[in-house]
Amino acid sequence: FFAPVSFSLFRKDGSLFACIVNESGRRLEADVTLECFGLDGTPLFSRHIDGQELSGDEARCVWTAGSDELTATLPAGYGREDCFIYGSMTARTDDGGTTSMDDTLFLERWKRCPLQKAAIRLSVLPSGQLSLTSDRPAFYVALDLPGTRGQFSDNMFTLLPGREKLVSFSASSYGWEGSAEAAEGGLTKTLEKNIRILSLKDTYS
Repeated sequence: FFAPVSFSLFRKDGSLFACIVNESGRRLEADVTLECFGLDGTPLFSRHIDGQELSGDEARCVWTAGSDELTATLPAGYGREDCFIYGSMTARTDDGGTTSMDDTLFLERWKRCPLQKAAIRLSVLPSGQLSLTSDRPAFYVALDLPGTRGQFSDNMFTLLPGREKLVSFSASSYGWEGSAEAAEGGLTKTLEKNIRILSLKDTYS
């Protein structure tokens, strides 16, 4: 899989980075928002980095911070194991195309973070899209539809409390292999009945 435009958050040598890679061959202008939340969903701080212009073949670090220095600025009661950074980017190329991406960065190893169980709510909209919401942050949310070949428009994503996530499912991408009822237009019922949702917390023993 090759993405001509990518956005990533990562840690290296005690520092935190937000980087954009543009290999689209076209000039790009990107706006980035970085938000730090407690694992309970409490907003701790945010940064906006707008108007980043990249050439058609350029990689750029748009934000960096020392992990220890950032941890020292957290409100009382929050350590590096109690929070995470959520980054989102919207990019526009000079041909009018747009790209939106997001990434999540933990300041400590996942197993050392006291993740909370999130109540994820799912509804299937009249359009056929899936609407997902959560009462707490949920990480690496994975959608699966056993017995049905197809493709979700997004998967393994982060859910934030109070923010709706819309995902579509396309069975036609690989050919329908559901029941005869489903083949007659029962995809919505199949999604409501059979979809499985897991998150990182669900993998903990």
